[in-house]
Amino acid sequence: MFKNNRLALKPFTEEYLAPILDLFQDHEFMKFSPYGALTYAKALIRFSEIKLHYKNYGFGKMLIIEKI
Repeated sequence: MFKNNRLALKPFTEEYLAPILDLFQDHEFMKFSPYGALTYAKALIRFSEIKLHYKNYGFGKMLIIEKI
């Protein structure tokens, strides 16, 4: 994990499940994704895929957390 005084990069964890699922379902947030906004079921699958990839390979998509 990387962090500085403003940001932290963290792997996807259950702690962030609800807000991430909300983002994956948001049309504005997902407008540049090739798949667009996801249904709840597909958002849950995508979350699990990202988490599993990180577990299996030790790298992958990360959350950018702004410290306020």
